Amino acid sequence: MSRPTIAQLQAFVAVADHGTYREAAAELHTSQPAVTQQVQSLERTLRTTIFDRTSRGTKLTPEGFQLLPFARAVLEAVENLGYEAERVRTGFTRLRLSAIPTMAPYLLPGIVRTMRTSFPTVQLSIGEARTSHLVEKLVSNDLDMGLMATPVGHPALTEFVIADDPFLLAVASDHPMASDSSVGVHTLKEADVLLIEDGHCLRDQTVDVCAMAGASNTRDVGSAGLSTVCQMVVGGQGVALLPRSAATLECRPGTGLHGIPFSPFADGSIPKRTIALAWRTTSPHADELLEFAHAMKAAVTASLG
Repeated sequence: MSRPTIAQLQAFVAVADHGTYREAAAELHTSQPAVTQQVQSLERTLRTTIFDRTSRGTKLTPEGFQLLPFARAVLEAVENLGYEAERVRTGFTRLRLSAIPTMAPYLLPGIVRTMRTSFPTVQLSIGEARTSHLVEKLVSNDLDMGLMATPVGHPALTEFVIADDPFLLAVASDHPMASDSSVGVHTLKEADVLLIEDGHCLRDQTVDVCAMAGASNTRDVGSAGLSTVCQMVVGGQGVALLPRSAATLECRPGTGLHGIPFSPFADGSIPKRTIALAWRTTSPHADELLEFAHAMKAAVTASLG
């Protein structure tokens, strides 16, 4: 019995991902007729139609939908074989690490210093992206590790908790509460709570804390990152929730921003997010990634005090 080739499976997955033969060809750096030929050849090999062409594009057939995970698994196994061969030959030499934007500028510098000291032979490539994009890249093996907030909640990923990251109430340095040693969450009712742009998990976390406090006076500041939100707080536009990990940079002397710790709830807990690293559970480098994670945990814990 003839078996599918790697090129056929690559064409199958690319067309399924993009929905058009043209975009699949662009990803694979080949021609559209070549992709069409590979798909048709695969259908003959499998004796199954995997795509239907409609006026709205190319759609998976029910059979194609069932077979797609197996094609992805085969391609992943082939790629893992190459990585494992490299690791056996030379050891782990490259780490692709990305973090969500509300962690990247605050936590990655310390992590990079630790990695260079503890693992000097590992080439580190860093970046940043929102959680949904990080998860996609991890699952597709375009990324080795992702730094983000829990829960990640994807069945293909292992989550390694690094530390709790308490929230501070960010106020302008001349705000009446700036001299307080701590504040209760009820203070969120007393001013506009500024929200980072949609798509960041910090926005959802802020909304959740406001809901616990019974505060509904949130204010969407539009397309703005955390640093911009902080500057709007300095400008007297409201208050914001600021992760402690970001306070060293955002509340440094001269910025006009002050971070106040929250008082514990009745059960002793405080508003916070939890920082974690995530990687593919099936990664052939899982042992090395766990070793890196322990080193990164020590670096982040030290930065949080």
